[in-house]
Amino acid sequence: MKKIFLLLTICAMAFSVQAQNILVYKDLSIKSVPATMAGTIGFSAGKMSLVGTDYDTSLIDSVVVRESNAPFILGLSNVTFTSVDVDLKPQNANDLYFIATISRRLLRRYHSNSVKKYMENLLADDMWKGKTMAQIIGNIADKGDYSNTVEELLPGEEYVAFAMGINTQGQFTTDTLVVPFRMRTAVSENTFSAQFSNISYNGADVKITATNNDTYYYTFRSKAWTSQYASDKDLLDAVATEDAMVIPAYVKSGNIDVPNDETLYTDRDYELLIFGYDMTHYVPSTRIYRFAFRTAAAGIDPATVTYTSKVDKIGPRSASVSVTPSNEKVMYYWDLIPDTDYQKLHGDMTSYANQVLDHIGRAKLADQALYRGESEFDYNYVLDPATTYHIWVAAISENGTIVGTVKSAGTLTTAQGKVSKTSASLHFDKFYDGTAVYDALHDSAPWKYTEDLKGRAYVPVTMVKSQSPKPMRTRAIAATGDFTDENDITDEQIIKVLQTEGYNWEGTMGISVPYDEDVTFMAVAMDSDGNYSKVFRKKARFNPIKASPISDLTGSQAPPAKVKLLKTISAPKAYKLLKVSE
Repeated sequence: MKKIFLLLTICAMAFSVQAQNILVYKDLSIKSVPATMAGTIGFSAGKMSLVGTDYDTSLIDSVVVRESNAPFILGLSNVTFTSVDVDLKPQNANDLYFIATISRRLLRRYHSNSVKKYMENLLADDMWKGKTMAQIIGNIADKGDYSNTVEELLPGEEYVAFAMGINTQGQFTTDTLVVPFRMRTAVSENTFSAQFSNISYNGADVKITATNNDTYYYTFRSKAWTSQYASDKDLLDAVATEDAMVIPAYVKSGNIDVPNDETLYTDRDYELLIFGYDMTHYVPSTRIYRFAFRTAAAGIDPATVTYTSKVDKIGPRSASVSVTPSNEKVMYYWDLIPDTDYQKLHGDMTSYANQVLDHIGRAKLADQALYRGESEFDYNYVLDPATTYHIWVAAISENGTIVGTVKSAGTLTTAQGKVSKTSASLHFDKFYDGTAVYDALHDSAPWKYTEDLKGRAYVPVTMVKSQSPKPMRTRAIAATGDFTDENDITDEQIIKVLQTEGYNWEGTMGISVPYDEDVTFMAVAMDSDGNYSKVFRKKARFNPIKASPISDLTGSQAPPAKVKLLKTISAPKAYKLLKVSE
């Protein structure tokens, strides 16, 4: 069966359309959005009549349909609970255009309810930093016929699909065609009530009563989390999206007793959230029901709690640490700090701890990232050899602030490291002119071979690892500059950079490097004890005259690389990383 398209026939007096789920606007600002409709929609002199039954007129009373001079035929079809088919046919197959679908809610919240403002924000986004306007348009614009199924939309949500002509200077070349629509919504008549009992410091027993046997989902969320959302609709969308992967496994039906699973935080406000869930279409089928309660207090001043620790499995870069509080009900957070940093603080651990908590996020501390009772954490290959660390602990309140002072739970000292017998190295024997690579391969894989290659060298680089002993992990990087002198930058300093910025380089990957500049290739291997090998360093300089013929590359399978822009990082000597991804 052929899809039903919206055919735009511009007429001075009147026009009619056979379509589903469609209204058309010339305005860039959206005044209102219709509900999902099916049947015949007739337009006459700016007025509208509806024929059919599968629609809701509550949102379209004030709609005024206006002509559009946009040279497109834009059609929507197969509107489901979570997806819609979008098709566009331009009048001229060689003209560039931009097409997108966006939630009306997001359009209002972030883009002044204006498609034009959305485009201005998109073109000015930081993700395009370093790119020319032509490069940006090359990433977002289309040519020719367009057909796509837009998925992972929200049931019952209002959206707009829109298209506009655009040139490589980022200028709009046509009117904007805007098509509002709404996703289908599953409906259940189920309603819910909840009764709490045996409320303790770590949760409560709950009896959920449902009025019919339709399936539903329930979850507990902290009040701090639910208060982020301005409406019940926003809250429902957030829970349904966040828990989408687990909801089908945990749906219930009928009346149930929910025993305390003893996982909630002490002395906190919570909400039990319940909503119907349609297992045929995997979408919510009722509004969200909210039932508030508060867990019991610890019965002790958290500031008076003390902490002890136990440390084992100590290696040069690893340790397993457990912390035990004197009261099992108090919520707390703990971590390590190197002794050198600890001494610089002169006892002001509260200021340091607050910086750590700010980095985590106070809202996150409301219902995750905290500990209660005995807790354990394995620091795997992230510590420094022969280094003393202090174990600091802070009791945390409901709003994420420190209660009392930061306490000490002891210290640990990592083992002395040694040079591993494993090895890792980077090898290359030729390079290619990046402009030629772009011209030859961009059309076949535009996401790999981008305009960033132009005017640079393209180097396929292969990682080689020792076979006996085999490394447990390798890291590699390429950087502009000469970093081959160990008196200038030590292996340990490079290892610290590789731990955070290095790539798990497998096989052959292609990178883009500047011409006529020093580039240092660095790699390191790590064994199962956490010891690193000697750092491999190789300096190279690429002259365009010495580039290999592009036929050497295109005659065989090209390396599986996606070349990215340079990224500057903080290092002992300032340099730029040449970013490479699988």
